[in-house]
Amino acid sequence: MHESNLHINSIQVPYITNFFLCQIKQANSTSTKMTACSDYVLDDIEHCFTRDLVSDSLLHVLFLRTLHATGTSLERPTNNSMRRYCDLWLPLVAQYTKTTLASSNESIGLIPPSDIAWLWHCHRLAPYKYEQYIRETFHQEPFEADPAFSLQHEKQPSNDLSPAATEARKQWEKMYPNESFFSSVDPKDEKMEGETDEKYRFLCGFDLVGSTERQQAFLWQVTQSRFEDKAFLYEGLQNYHKFLKLRSTPEGQCQIIVPTYQIDLLWHTHMLSSLSNYHADCRSIIGRTLHHDDSLNDRSEGSTLDVSYRATEKLWYANYGTKYAVPGGMYRGEPPKGFFDRKWSLKNVHLSSYDGRMMGASSTGSIDLPASGDWLSPKGVGPDNSPAFIAASERSKQKGVISNPQRDNYVFGSGSEGVGYYHVNTKESYAILLTRIDKKIKSKESELSCASCCAFISPNMGARRDTLRRELDEMETVREIIRARSTALSPVGMAGLPESITNDPTKREIVNRYYSDTGAWNYPVAFSDAGGGCGAIIDDCGGLGGGCGGGGACGG
Repeated sequence: MHESNLHINSIQVPYITNFFLCQIKQANSTSTKMTACSDYVLDDIEHCFTRDLVSDSLLHVLFLRTLHATGTSLERPTNNSMRRYCDLWLPLVAQYTKTTLASSNESIGLIPPSDIAWLWHCHRLAPYKYEQYIRETFHQEPFEADPAFSLQHEKQPSNDLSPAATEARKQWEKMYPNESFFSSVDPKDEKMEGETDEKYRFLCGFDLVGSTERQQAFLWQVTQSRFEDKAFLYEGLQNYHKFLKLRSTPEGQCQIIVPTYQIDLLWHTHMLSSLSNYHADCRSIIGRTLHHDDSLNDRSEGSTLDVSYRATEKLWYANYGTKYAVPGGMYRGEPPKGFFDRKWSLKNVHLSSYDGRMMGASSTGSIDLPASGDWLSPKGVGPDNSPAFIAASERSKQKGVISNPQRDNYVFGSGSEGVGYYHVNTKESYAILLTRIDKKIKSKESELSCASCCAFISPNMGARRDTLRRELDEMETVREIIRARSTALSPVGMAGLPESITNDPTKREIVNRYYSDTGAWNYPVAFSDAGGGCGAIIDDCGGLGGGCGGGGACGG
């Protein structure tokens, strides 16, 4: 694809983070699942989902901004891009997946070029049709976009590629030595109207080109100012959970339900981050998968979409006793003309006010461990008679009251006893911490990757990149500390830190700042992790939803 001289450079975005967004900090959550998640509320609701959907939604929006800024999502896909996606990219991923599974090697993922990334994105927004196409075409289970929300841009320096980006280019060159990895066809050089080859346009009956046209304006709907507010996104996560539960009610099972755009962003993110996790989470929450379709777009009064939205409002109020509409999270009209200029994405960002310090070092809590030499069983009691595990509390009916606040000497998360507080003398607490710091490191690595790629967008990004590198080094050191303690014979006493830490003055300073070999921690409270528009069908109902109507996003 022909690129303009917009200094966006290549943005390869393996789990790209939220440097485009204003005053957002990454959410703290574990990647473990819990059972009976329908019984939990806002401070516990993120544990109902396998992935951290709030953080992923920020990556999702930045991914869409990047596609917009490169012009990829603003043009109708060329026949060449459709061919590259169907005949080159998907077969490549199919072969790579098969080879990786056969060899038992760990997959490092593949990051596609921007034109293919956009088509793959839209195809996966119709999970049923995408999975049908993969099974029928390649005779294997559907494969994921790994990493999610990722793309490569032609002008990216070769020395600034992630392993997944490098691997994609390597595999492409191996399979298609006479094909360029990046599209060389400018959309303006092809006659687009009615020219798309039927072979590529309809994939198992799914109109992929039509989907790209419908999804083009989604970015416009989810760049309202409230989508930059983490509290608003957490509220969206809670409402998305309610939306799923609404579908399982007797009334909701056989009618189209239409999400708000606040819900729709989380719904899209959930599907796109991992289809296998999406299916598993849906089954855990409502016992079946909520399929997605965006084919309805007639918003006129009395249309299917309009009527369905009004019915969803009534059903929501009947079940939850609150209004459905969310200020700042609803349909806000069609995009203005200026939206279709790729420079729009650069004009509507807030780089200077971003604070990405996920560690939260200004908020610390001191933890002094009981003088015990043995790891506690989660069913046991500590030497100070404190329980090794405290189950999570049910929701508070009092507005503004957090049902599971931070507790000294405990880490909140999911373990062998379920969701709750695990004493820091249990191995479960360190398993939770290790999962949490791994997720934070992945996000920080992606944030650094974006800052490196896009330093030229803002003069401040060069300094930001250096800061991110220091923060990443610190987080990796903390991870080594957690690993050392989790494998030690005792929760107290010498942990046996590796020489790579003890012999490095900078890393040793980090150890002294956060940790003592006696087992005492003085770490950021973020580690404790407590206190804290589209259509769908369900298989047994058979009713199609879609589009976006009323004040909502799309029907489901």
